[in-house]
Amino acid sequence: MSDLARELEKLVGTQVHCAPARGGRMRLVVRAGQVRLSVPRGLADAEARSFVERLLPWLRKHLCTDVNQEQRADSAFQLADGGSVPIFGEVRRIALSADGAPHHLNAETLTLLARPGEKQLICAQKQLLNALHASLQAEVYSQVRHYSEVLQVSPRKITLKAMQSRWGSLGPDNAMSLNLALVFAPLPCTAYVVAHELCHMLERNHSPRFWMHVTRAYPTWQREHRWLRQHYGYLMEPKRRLLS
Repeated sequence: MSDLARELEKLVGTQVHCAPARGGRMRLVVRAGQVRLSVPRGLADAEARSFVERLLPWLRKHLCTDVNQEQRADSAFQLADGGSVPIFGEVRRIALSADGAPHHLNAETLTLLARPGEKQLICAQKQLLNALHASLQAEVYSQVRHYSEVLQVSPRKITLKAMQSRWGSLGPDNAMSLNLALVFAPLPCTAYVVAHELCHMLERNHSPRFWMHVTRAYPTWQREHRWLRQHYGYLMEPKRRLLS
């Protein structure tokens, strides 16, 4: 760990990751209780410390928010018979069944196939992952069909996976990747992310022209964009626990 990182951790009170900045500006990011500082090469440590000191009130506010969101996730995500999991913004009760389909989702309950035995919870976790993947895949495919028609574009393939920080990405070959954690968010958020990534097939940046395409495809995008930023910790915490 660098001397700067150690110094900043004493100042902030939590772990700080320091990394070279891609551009010429410093950038401070708080996500899932972690602090990341991007520092331009050659910048004096004293300048970086001064930058963080100026942002301390903002930093502490966001760290507190992340802790609250993790506690909120604690109450909404409990992998056990009679526990619960948020799916598309609605908390569903988990029920384990000794027979039947591997998983079944209705308005109130997610039923998972998990035969009795000491590996019951391991089996239930596998079935839960499959259920979340299948539920999100069906929704994403529906949204891709709709917004592909609106924008007159089409991705080469679609992949759902556990992503560290992004909600989605579009490769140079037009392969779209979406964060599995979107399955915990309200459905409009998934629609916005799909529209957002498809718009990158028209503009490979976040220029005003790009946001013009997003507005055309999804006029209320700012509402969903804001919701995802405000609930980042709540959505990522269940994903982290499920995959740990």
